[in-house]
Amino acid sequence: MKKANNLDHRPVWMEGGDIFLIDQRLLPHTRSILRASNTPEVVAVIREMAVRGAGTIGVTAGFAVAQAALQAGTNGFWEQVSRAAEQVNAARPTAKNLSHAVARVFSSMRAEADVEQARRRAVTEAQAFYDENVRMTEEIGRAA
Repeated sequence: MKKANNLDHRPVWMEGGDIFLIDQRLLPHTRSILRASNTPEVVAVIREMAVRGAGTIGVTAGFAVAQAALQAGTNGFWEQVSRAAEQVNAARPTAKNLSHAVARVFSSMRAEADVEQARRRAVTEAQAFYDENVRMTEEIGRAA
């Protein structure tokens, strides 16, 4: 991601098990970073429109599924992640990028039999979704 004036301009990113977002409700006058540490916090960020734009909403949703995978216990892992995915989908039911990201990350995890491998796959897939969105946005910018 490019920086201007030494500022990182990613609208959303994941560090460890936390999701960080620029609170887009405050732009352009204030740049404030929100930290979402669990599914209810991510759902609130999406519902309250602190994150905006189809791509950014989708990326946030993908990271939310990965976050849920990292936080879920081993016993009942799939049920916990599935419940979190449902909650994220319900945050903005008409957002197509959101539902696509949730389905993509969750289904990529299902390809893994081992819980630890599923956790790693979720994070990898969510980051890949982010990277693809960045590339598409840059291509659109160049074509404009």
